[in-house]
Amino acid sequence: MQQNSSASSTKTLGFACEWLENKQRTWSYVPYLLMKALEEEGRTRNIAIHDIECGISNQAELLQKLRHISFSNEGVISTYRQAVSYRRQIEKNFFTSLQSAPRLDALLQIGDTAAFQGGIPSYTYTDVSTEFLVDFYREHGRQQHSYERYSLRHLEKRNAYQKKIYTTLTGAFTMSHWAKEYLQKQGIVPSSNIHTVHCAANLRIDDAQAQEWRKTKRDKCILFVGRDFFRKGGDLTIEAFTRLRKGYGEEISLVVAGPETWPLSTPIPEGVQFVGAAPFQDLQRYFATADAFCMPSHFEAFGVVFAEALCAGVPPIGQRLYATPEIIHHGKNGYLLDKPDATLLAELMANVLDNTEMKKYVEEHVHEAREYYSWRRIAKDMLQILDQQY
Repeated sequence: MQQNSSASSTKTLGFACEWLENKQRTWSYVPYLLMKALEEEGRTRNIAIHDIECGISNQAELLQKLRHISFSNEGVISTYRQAVSYRRQIEKNFFTSLQSAPRLDALLQIGDTAAFQGGIPSYTYTDVSTEFLVDFYREHGRQQHSYERYSLRHLEKRNAYQKKIYTTLTGAFTMSHWAKEYLQKQGIVPSSNIHTVHCAANLRIDDAQAQEWRKTKRDKCILFVGRDFFRKGGDLTIEAFTRLRKGYGEEISLVVAGPETWPLSTPIPEGVQFVGAAPFQDLQRYFATADAFCMPSHFEAFGVVFAEALCAGVPPIGQRLYATPEIIHHGKNGYLLDKPDATLLAELMANVLDNTEMKKYVEEHVHEAREYYSWRRIAKDMLQILDQQY
């Protein structure tokens, strides 16, 4: 970082984010909690954090939605969030906000906000590159889960725009080694300045409260959480649980949280407790009383919920894809599913319920998980790396 002219002993890190109207809900709380952690850690290092707001007004957002509206099997949809015209509006807002900002010594962008060439270190914090989405489409002839509404043409234009921003970056912070390796393969951001810092678990459980909840526990329980039910393998989880219960017995249950309404055309199976879009405190209770967490997602750039399970002392099950093996170490703190097969998943469910040594290991290492998957640790790592830039 360069010296701040207003206070020689204090440096200023710009924090650029495409905020929602409710800042805390932006990108599942990730930017807000990171910014607060950077502010706290920055006070110990004489680094001030300046919020550079880039979000657009509700009226401007509505115009973008209407401009990029289309029809699909989902009904009426809008592809505006990946549209270049929308991204240009975000970039315009960035430079407008920058005019009233103090002199910056470094810049951290959440995602790709602007092609900034200000002569200072400029980093992004990202989970996935759009080039991966383009490559996936070309290889498989379909789009990755959660991106089905976007055509290859949409993503190619978005990728070209992202690359222009990446060429201006000094470096990048990634949520996974998988994302880091992919970014290095692109060869746009300097390879030596790409750093994996992972992501923090936002759900925290009070241990005393957890003990009270566990007193009411009656049977062995598996937990699934996923608003995007099918991408996160909810249907596979229910099929596997139904098979498991036939052989394991009725003393097990599956709690399904996330979707507002039951997502399958078939009735809720025996042993399944569907709780819908459960409030935060209820999720804390479900994690505290679970014996296993299961979410065999077909695509997770970084599965924060796996980290949250470990921070709750619960062994998780996920697919051996993308960043998931960086969190779940097969046979040690959880299990990895090699392919989306209900029979194999049912076997892993039985294994995790019966593996008392694994449960003990996860519980004994819960404080390590909470320390590592914390915004405080991530903020500390980021600022330490940025400190080396001046």
